[in-house]
Formats: sequence, C-alpha cells, structure tokens
Amino acid sequence: RGFSASKKDRDEARRIIDQLSKLSPSVEPASSYYENGGTNEGVTVAGQWTLIYTDAPDITTLDAGPFSAAKLGRIGQDCNPPYIKNVIEWRKPDWAASLPFSGSESSKVLQKVCCEASASPDKPQSVDLKLLGLEIQGAYDDEGGESNDRRGLGESLLNGPAFFFN
Repeated sequence: RGFSASKKDRDEARRIIDQLSKLSPSVEPASSYYENGGTNEGVTVAGQWTLIYTDAPDITTLDAGPFSAAKLGRIGQDCNPPYIKNVIEWRKPDWAASLPFSGSESSKVLQKVCCEASASPDKPQSVDLKLLGLEIQGAYDDEGGESNDRRGLGESLLNGPAFFFN
C-alpha cells in the first residue's frame, strides 16, 4: 500500500496513477455529492472502496511495526451520499496470539471516521469533507469469510452518525 515504498517506487506509482487518471470514464466523479444530487450519469466515487496504494503521510504512518498494539488490516471508504466514511481495520498483532482474552485470529476492530461530503460542478473531481463523528465497532470473520459486527458496545462505542453504514 505504499508503507515501505522507496522514493523511486513512489515516483513510479505516481506516474502510473497520473496515466490511469487520464483514462477515467467519468468527467464528474464527484457528481453524486453535488447539492442537488447531480445527474449521477457515468462513474462516480459512490460505493465501497479498498485502498490499494497511498503516499499520504496520515495513512502511511499508521503501520507502526511488529510491536504495535494492533496490526493494520483493510483501509477503505464507504461513499454513500451525502456521507463518506473512512474505515480502518485493526487486527490482533502477531505477538499477542497467545495472550488470554485477546480474541480469535479473526477478531478485529473497525475504526470509522464519518464525514458529510459535498461537491460542486465547479470542481467535479474534488469532494469537501466535514467531520461528523467517530464510530468504533468490534467484528470477526466467520468460517465462511463473512464479516460479522459485534455491536455490543452500546450498539456502537460512540454510536456515531455513521452507524447506519455497514
């Protein structure tokens, strides 16, 4: 995801991303966040996304190494207008595998930062975010690989505005 990429690797990734962005089928990817809802014709950012690569320092510094209190899992976004929820999955670190009361191998904590999003036709490739709240929930993967929420922490630790997103 870019956490340990060299400068040469980051430059190459940026070059490829710039080339790919020119091939985007959408002229207005942020249109689903326009005040009037936009036309929603074509491809928009609405949907669920998993982060594949980033060079953003606020993300690349999340991976604190082998002795951190949690192991970084999936990073993604749930884009459901008018909201965008940034989702960070934290898993049990390898060093804690034998500790009692540390959950199973599939235990995880989902940290969700919920924002209200807006965009305008003047900047069709940009979305402005307003922070609304934080949600933290426990989850685990069952034998079939399906994710199951554990909302026992008062339905959600902070029962944030993003609670209705899955």
